[in-house]
Parts: sequence; structure tokens; C-alpha cells
Amino acid sequence: MSDTSTAPARETDQAPLVSEVLQRLVLPADADYDTLPLYAEKGEIRPRPETRAVDDVESEAYVQVHPDLVTGRHSMIVPAGDRVSFATYFNAFPASYWHRWTNISKVTLRVQISGSGDVLVYRSNSRGDQQRVDKTHVDGSGSVEFELPLSNFGDGGWYWFDVVSGTSEVTVEGAQWTADVPPHDHGTISVGITTFNRPDFCVDVLRTLAADEEALARIDTIFVIDQGTKL
Repeated sequence: MSDTSTAPARETDQAPLVSEVLQRLVLPADADYDTLPLYAEKGEIRPRPETRAVDDVESEAYVQVHPDLVTGRHSMIVPAGDRVSFATYFNAFPASYWHRWTNISKVTLRVQISGSGDVLVYRSNSRGDQQRVDKTHVDGSGSVEFELPLSNFGDGGWYWFDVVSGTSEVTVEGAQWTADVPPHDHGTISVGITTFNRPDFCVDVLRTLAADEEALARIDTIFVIDQGTKL
């Protein structure tokens, strides 16, 4: 009888997949009025009869999110009766890009939330048409997940999510877009910053990076090219 307990793995054996974060919800560290629309937009829910479902409610035109609603780099408050959309430059997920340039077939959106409200997931196409693809109600504190295919994004399009609160405020505590991929070496990146007579702004950027442990884990070198006279 042969001992197979130490036999080498066959070439056909595959390592188990691991969950990799592709993108996470991010909000500005300083919650500045001028940059906040790049991260989140807010719309007021129109008044409705108590018997009318949230599904049937249309929002007003999206307006500026107040900076006080941002509670952290990855968290914010949705006041009672409000709707916040993350169909924005930094927080919408570029599904067509991942479909075109990777072999990932689906992504998982995981949203951490506390309070009572609804999480709605939307998608768009190359023409900018939007369609709601899923919705779930949250009552309490926890995490909700949506498994979203990338197969229908050959001509362009994005995924994003909105949060609608009920009679009390909801806190979005974080969100990640993840995919199951083979184990691999993440590697590191170098960051280049060019600047011209904006020393205070540049130092603030460096301080922000220095305080972000998740970013530093992937950065090996930061190059600052100062072309001004105020070094």
C-alpha cells in the first residue's frame, strides 16, 4: 500500500479563490463643499401617503450633500427621509472596465449599514440609461450583499448604489466591491506628485497619505517634483 499523504499536488489542482477588494466607498477627509459632489449626492424624497411603497417614490433632483453628514473616510449619515446616491466619480463602480480588461465574471457589493432604510443598486449602459437591478431593506445593524454579474457591460456602463432612510437616520458605515480571484502577489505602486508653488496643499496631501495605513500598505515610494520657487 502506497502512502499518498505527502504526494505532491497535481498540476490540475487549483488553489482556492480569495476575496479581493476592488474598490471601496471613500469620502473626502476634509468634506469640502467643492469636492463633496465627486463622492456623494443627496436628493429629498417627495412627500407621500403612508400606504405608498418606497419602490414607487421618485426623488427630487439631486442636490449638494452637507459636509456635516460625512462622519469618516468611509462613512456618512443619511438623515431621516433622505436619499443619498453614490453614482459619483469616485464611488460608482466601472463595471465595463472590469469586464473589458479582466476575466472577472461577477462582483459582490457589500454595504455595512445601521438604522432602518433601503439599499438600492443601479446600473447604466453606454447611452447613460439607468436601471434598478436590486433592492433590500435594512432594519438594525449589519451588512447586506449583492452579487452582480459583469457579463452585460460589453458596450459600457457602471454600477452604483443609493441609500434611502426611513423615519430615522441611517448610517452608512462602509462599502466594498469585491471579487473572488486566485491568490496572487499584490505588488506595490509608486506615486508621483508634481506641484508648482502650492507647498501647503502638497504637504497636506502627504500628511493624508501618511495617515492612511491601507494606502501605505500598497505604496513603496512617493516622488514629489516641485517645479516652483516656494519649496
